[in-house]
Amino acid sequence: MSNQGPGEAQDEMQELMKEAVVMVRGQAHRMETDVITPMYDSYQQLAKDHPAFAVFAVVFTLLSIIPVTSFLLFGAIVFGSFVIGAICTAVAVSLGVCAIAGGFLLFTLALIFGFAIFVTSTYVFIRLGLRFVFHLYSDEGRGLGAWTQESLAFFNLTSTPTHSSFSENRRGLLAGGDHEEEERIKVEDQRGTGDGSSDEWAAVDPHPAEAQIKREEDAPTTSNVAELPHPEAPTLT
Repeated sequence: MSNQGPGEAQDEMQELMKEAVVMVRGQAHRMETDVITPMYDSYQQLAKDHPAFAVFAVVFTLLSIIPVTSFLLFGAIVFGSFVIGAICTAVAVSLGVCAIAGGFLLFTLALIFGFAIFVTSTYVFIRLGLRFVFHLYSDEGRGLGAWTQESLAFFNLTSTPTHSSFSENRRGLLAGGDHEEEERIKVEDQRGTGDGSSDEWAAVDPHPAEAQIKREEDAPTTSNVAELPHPEAPTLT
């Protein structure tokens, strides 16, 4: 239509209007032929046979148009209002129920969270307590420092303590104590313990010279041997 002139567009519009008028006239003629004319003929026949009833029917029909129309409008408004209200009420109630259920869920999760913390804390305290008793009172224990490093390693705060650190902690606890126990710790520093875990504890002493000097200092010298009292020879009687 963009290539058409104003006159051609106007002619096409007129043709469309004519087709619409023809279609409306055809529908009106069909309505008149199929509905209005038969009803009018029936009313005329009714008026001839029953004139009083015909007048009553006309008056009643004219007067009932307004209330019937009002009722239909009122019913549509009430029905729509109730439907909309029911939908809104259902949505509001559903949201309220979901909110209550969500609050109950959060409360339950909070209880579970607290119980989980309690169980975990109990396990941690029991384990640390047992390891504390083991390191301080057991023959295989390695002292308070070893327990501290093991506890930190349990919480991923430091690496697992080495055997040399265990030995140093035990030396600190045995300061001024049993000399034989300290000598046994020195031997363990060089060749590891005999508990079968050589991969973990059988580490060579990183300072062998210091260990040798320490052993020489602890060994009795000739002067010390000379100072020892000699037992008297038994006399024969």
